[in-house]
Amino acid sequence: MLEANHTKVFFAAPLYTLQDRMMCRMVAKGVMNWLPNVDVIVPFDSRAQWHLKNRKALGLLFEESLDGITKSKAVIAMLDGPDVESGVGFMVGYARAKGLPVVGFRTDCRPSSEKGLSVMLNHGCSAVIHQPMFDNYYLALAKDIARTLCPLLKV
Repeated sequence: MLEANHTKVFFAAPLYTLQDRMMCRMVAKGVMNWLPNVDVIVPFDSRAQWHLKNRKALGLLFEESLDGITKSKAVIAMLDGPDVESGVGFMVGYARAKGLPVVGFRTDCRPSSEKGLSVMLNHGCSAVIHQPMFDNYYLALAKDIARTLCPLLKV
């Protein structure tokens, strides 16, 4: 449950695999543990009836994601993969256009141009945390994200 007096932060992440959804939820929970006055909005958790084959639900997810970004003070973006998921890339651009800081994180160990990201995404984020993980230690990642968010949110 989101608290009215808490600072909202939107979590832009792929939602198509169980692994992505689980990682997003664990990192979001960790960030909220480190920053108790922050609520992390996980878009695919906003409604219990999300069905990826339902066009109406997907349209609603799109609208709620834009609304969630608009109501937030910052965005956390999961930037893993050989190429960042297109929806996440869109949300990073939307957040930047709204003047919001974006803290991107990458746990992927594949090399690429800049921190494993395209130039546009690397420079589109206010900060990028690159922490290739083999130990599944989500709390360390959440702590790094929380530390990076603090000065951007002024909390």
